[in-house]
Amino acid sequence: MLVFEFFSGIRIFTGLSEMKRSTCFYMIFIHLFSSCTSKWLMFAIGIDRLLAILKPINYKCWNNSIYSVIISIPGLLFALIIISIQFIFVNDKQINICNPLSAMNIEIKNIYLCIILGICLSTIIVYSLTFLFLSKIGKKNLKNDHLLLTVHKEMAITLGINTFFFVLSTTMGYIITGIVQMFSISNVIKESFDALVVIPILLSSSCTFYLLYWRAHLYKKAFKKQLISINCFSNKRKKQIKSSHIKLTQIKNIG
Repeated sequence: MLVFEFFSGIRIFTGLSEMKRSTCFYMIFIHLFSSCTSKWLMFAIGIDRLLAILKPINYKCWNNSIYSVIISIPGLLFALIIISIQFIFVNDKQINICNPLSAMNIEIKNIYLCIILGICLSTIIVYSLTFLFLSKIGKKNLKNDHLLLTVHKEMAITLGINTFFFVLSTTMGYIITGIVQMFSISNVIKESFDALVVIPILLSSSCTFYLLYWRAHLYKKAFKKQLISINCFSNKRKKQIKSSHIKLTQIKNIG
């Protein structure tokens, strides 16, 4: 998403941002697809934590691959439906700034905004329930498993911090966009708002990885092990190549 916005920024500063809506959509439909799925995944993570607290035994027994696919399907379907409808009804109307919201027809954008706001509000509700159940039911169910309770607490606080920034950036951004669409103002102003709200939304999405890395010690250990494994593999590979080169040189000298 950041790559698409980087090029969008270049087009704005070079005066090449004005184009047909169809051209804009064909350029950034992958960006729009990832934007749709990412909003659902924020909600899915909240559901995941809630299930882990309410159904800890069942949660541990589920097949991770199948579970991940099932919980991701709604987001993928949402993205596919929005993209498919826009592909069918895309028009050649001239737009001033190319971004995901401006790339959609007005009717489709209104539907998109309603669904996204619904997902955002649902995410906040689910995270709030996670805190509630963790403080009441979680302590009761996990009183004999101190390590698991600690992990859940850590993840809940992490999600809480993430939710705080999510509310300030993504949710408020889409609420402002929705309010602006209700007023009878010029399309240039509306498109400018569409472009500006992308900045806090992208900042929130970009910081999620660093937030998890900072807060979740288990993820941090796994990430460090990955880096060490990659480094060891790289060194081992270099030694193998060097050894093969020496053997090949020796064979040539003997020959």
